[in-house]
Amino acid sequence: MAGPAKAPSQIRLLLVEDVGQVTRYIRGVLNAQTAVKLLDVVPDGAAVIDQVREQQPDVLVVDALLTGRMNGLQVAESVRRAGIDLPIIVLTVPQKPVVVGSGMGLARVLEMPFSGYEFMNMLQQVTAEHRASSPESLSRVIAFHGAKGGLGTTTVSYNVAVAMARTRRVRVLLFDGNLQYADQRSLLQVPQETRSIVDLPTDKLTQAEISETIFTDQNGLDILFGPPRIEDAEMITVRDMEKLLSILRRMYNVLIIDTPRAVNEVSLAYFDAADVILQVATGEVAALYQTALMNATFQAIGFGPDKVRVLLNRFDAQGMLDDKAIRQYLGRPVDFHVGNDFKLVVEANNRGQSMLAAQQNSKVSQHINELARALTEALPAPPPRPVLA
Repeated sequence: MAGPAKAPSQIRLLLVEDVGQVTRYIRGVLNAQTAVKLLDVVPDGAAVIDQVREQQPDVLVVDALLTGRMNGLQVAESVRRAGIDLPIIVLTVPQKPVVVGSGMGLARVLEMPFSGYEFMNMLQQVTAEHRASSPESLSRVIAFHGAKGGLGTTTVSYNVAVAMARTRRVRVLLFDGNLQYADQRSLLQVPQETRSIVDLPTDKLTQAEISETIFTDQNGLDILFGPPRIEDAEMITVRDMEKLLSILRRMYNVLIIDTPRAVNEVSLAYFDAADVILQVATGEVAALYQTALMNATFQAIGFGPDKVRVLLNRFDAQGMLDDKAIRQYLGRPVDFHVGNDFKLVVEANNRGQSMLAAQQNSKVSQHINELARALTEALPAPPPRPVLA
């Protein structure tokens, strides 16, 4: 069972700039690619700290010649004084050289005019260096997606998360990402009043507030549940979700997202944030047809085979197509297999418990444990839990 390669996450950029010409040029550079997402343009240096805390960018680009109450260098200094660990690129002109100093904590200086290649290369370099030295470098986001109902996506994702959490080697969070139907919430049969994502503030979200909303199940697995009512899903915006995922990644070594079948702005945010997307399928023609359609969509978005993997559930059930036929249908091999045990799965689900807790030594439990190991084998032991902000 091969382990997935780690793909780079999209870089979230906050630009501090008050010159329209520079802003338009940078927007033009970023519009031609998908590796970097421009969160916002902030023209006032005094507003930067609040925007950084609200939007949780991966990198800050500041014009040293910023006008107003604070110039660009003062903005960089204020970020450091606030204790925010964030790489900063300062833009300047040759006539106004800037020296990188430890007090300012600047990562790079880029002189204008610069090419799109220079800008992108510097963004990717500073972000990679920062991620390599931060707790986030020890994290992996795994999105489980089933293109058809009834494939066992929710059951498999829950049990894989339990298997990871039971090892105590990595910190794991299961995120109930189907905001309308909250599949994990129904699977575990938690009370209506159990806290969920809608209990989180949308402004200035902190790790402490997230921790207070987390539910820990009998296996020691942390879970962030979806809303208790269908209409509550409308309260959550894509911007809220992107900010939440960025913070969760700093809190946990493994973030598992049980995604909805539908493809919309929120599910695309899950897929963008994911290092690995596991397409859950079964050896039925209807399931394979939908999986092939979704795989084509992932390819059109630009997600390659290192990021998108196929997990064949119930592979040994009677009447299912074999791997050779499935490979011909999907145009790609199956990466992971989980066996069939209908009686065990139904009984465990009806009790709101994991298959591993019900029958640790069953065949399907062994498959789940193997899958969990393959997904975490590249992760080192976790560092101490970060201090809540």
